[in-house]
Amino acid sequence: MKRNRHTEEQNTGILKAYERGVLIAELARQNSVTGQNLYRWKAKYSGMEVMQAKRLRRWIVPGKVVANVT
Repeated sequence: MKRNRHTEEQNTGILKAYERGVLIAELARQNSVTGQNLYRWKAKYSGMEVMQAKRLRRWIVPGKVVANVT
């Protein structure tokens, strides 16, 4: 199984830097990820706090999303 390189805290921190106006290319270079990963994280974690992102991870089963995530 593939190991996660960045934690939810790091993902949300990187996205908060993006919201402050840092360019995607610069964030990608600083954090050794692709721009596509940043856009994927933005779609998944946008507007979330760290605890919400952790809660989301608990409810996602690989390949399937559990209904009624609150």
